[in-house]
Amino acid sequence: MTEKEVIEKNADQIRTKPDFNPNVIAKIESAGSITSNMSDIRNQAIRLRDFYSNVVIQESDIKDMKNEKALINKAKKAVADYRKNIVAEFKRPITDFESTAKDTEKILSEAYDFINDQIGAFEEETRLRMVDELKAYFDEYKKVSHLDWLEYERMNQNVVNSGSLKKYRIEITDFINLVSSHIRAIGIQPEDMQADLLVEYKKSLNFTQAMTEVIQRRKALEEEKDRQEALNALKAKEEEAIQKVEEIAGVQEVTVPEEIAEPVKEKIYTVNLKISGTKEQLKKLKDFMETEGMTYDTNREQKTE
Repeated sequence: MTEKEVIEKNADQIRTKPDFNPNVIAKIESAGSITSNMSDIRNQAIRLRDFYSNVVIQESDIKDMKNEKALINKAKKAVADYRKNIVAEFKRPITDFESTAKDTEKILSEAYDFINDQIGAFEEETRLRMVDELKAYFDEYKKVSHLDWLEYERMNQNVVNSGSLKKYRIEITDFINLVSSHIRAIGIQPEDMQADLLVEYKKSLNFTQAMTEVIQRRKALEEEKDRQEALNALKAKEEEAIQKVEEIAGVQEVTVPEEIAEPVKEKIYTVNLKISGTKEQLKKLKDFMETEGMTYDTNREQKTE
């Protein structure tokens, strides 16, 4: 049996439903009509209590007092038994009524749920048919707009059964037009940015966010490129300095200009030396001479292995 047939069957049952009168009638009959001499017994008990509160029991009274105590205890138990029985009997109609009322509430809730579930299923089926129709409209309009990659679910459209189909179509049209305007805006950006922008835009459908993301990424790449170029230039200078160390071969006299001469002038000697050593040794020698302020002339000599 299809869902439609089930709904139609339930509709027939509703049309021929049994009589139901929801007007509840309930009242307490003869409330407080208990016949009892409990008030007289209570008055007697008060007098008995007051009597014994002033009695001084003697040894000769012990036996009689024990009998009197048993009599009082028996009377107290009888009063308690009557109280419990009468109260239970009086409460029985209330208990029965409450139990029946609660069971009736449960049955009515079940009937309500049966109807509500059927209505909900029918309304959801209607809503889904509307969503299918809107998806078809979406797919047709996006093809005209050359946005084949765009999916209806990205719109997050809130479709309710009572909504207007015309209103929902307008929402779809506005949404696709907005995306089309963003794609056109991407198309007028620098050519080397367009692919990155389109990839980022498809993630969020947010043009501003995509533009910000691409600009920041390109800036970071440029900064990294500049940093690498600076590092390569520094390494080249270091290699050049090491190469010059290898060229040190002799020392000659250097004239020191007066404006940069030391305050205390000492006689300067020139010594011609031929020095052989490893690259590291020659570099240390060069550093030492520069630290001491010594000058030298470099004539490249063949290295000794």
